[in-house]
Amino acid sequence: MINIYEQLLSFFFSIIYGTIIYFIDKVLLKYTQNYKKMYVFLILLFYYNILTVFYFKILYLINDGIINIYFVITVFVTYFIINIHFTKKMSK
Repeated sequence: MINIYEQLLSFFFSIIYGTIIYFIDKVLLKYTQNYKKMYVFLILLFYYNILTVFYFKILYLINDGIINIYFVITVFVTYFIINIHFTKKMSK
């Protein structure tokens, strides 16, 4: 069982990680837009594998390997909320 400090730390790390992933995605997609689709697919596959390993490694260090589903959901929700927020700002 994880204590409340580790849960909060993991939760806030997930929010920050989702934000970082959003901005790195935008930069990566900007620089790979001129490549062939196969190369972009391979680059993104490699990139997301690295992100996944890094995320689970950090969570393993924070709370001794206990990874709850709401931490992962927090990353995705944060990513999509920021995406919606910045898409609305860009369209104005």
